[in-house]
Amino acid sequence: MQDESEWTGPPRRSQQQIITAAQLRQAGITRGRLRWELETGRWQTVLPSVYAMFSGVLRERQRLIAALLFGGPGAYLTGAAALGVHGFRNVPRDPSIRVLIPHERRIRSSGFVRVHRTTRPDPFARQDGALRLTSPERSVVEAALRCDDPRQVRAMVAESVQAGFCTVNDLVREVGHAPRSGARAAGSFP
Repeated sequence: MQDESEWTGPPRRSQQQIITAAQLRQAGITRGRLRWELETGRWQTVLPSVYAMFSGVLRERQRLIAALLFGGPGAYLTGAAALGVHGFRNVPRDPSIRVLIPHERRIRSSGFVRVHRTTRPDPFARQDGALRLTSPERSVVEAALRCDDPRQVRAMVAESVQAGFCTVNDLVREVGHAPRSGARAAGSFP
């Protein structure tokens, strides 16, 4: 199956009317037509080179799709955003959607998306329709690194194991790979 973010044809139904500039070009949409759609308010810019083919507020899933399209090939949702898609109930509040991208890619955070480069791809990453997610254990650790509430971290960790999202060993392995700056959050792990 081809990675959705690498596909440059017209948007697939799973993209929920979110499209990239490259997909527009591939579909034969000129810059003039794009400018007209944006100026008339029929379409809107969501992120640099990512557009919604409608006006109005984006649903959360559309924001997640836009974040991945913005991240490009090899991008994965992580942290709180990924936990929500995995089905966690104990998800820390994070105003940003966090996306992991390969280290060699040079994309900067923009709007509601925070880009994090990594040299360590997640071998246990998962696909949920158009959404690519880091594994539950990596998502928990990534969320914990940005969470200031030790009780929230403990709740996430407890849920991840008790609900069967991952094992304690999975979490320990992932904490071992966490950046040293995450030592504070790692202290909240069992």
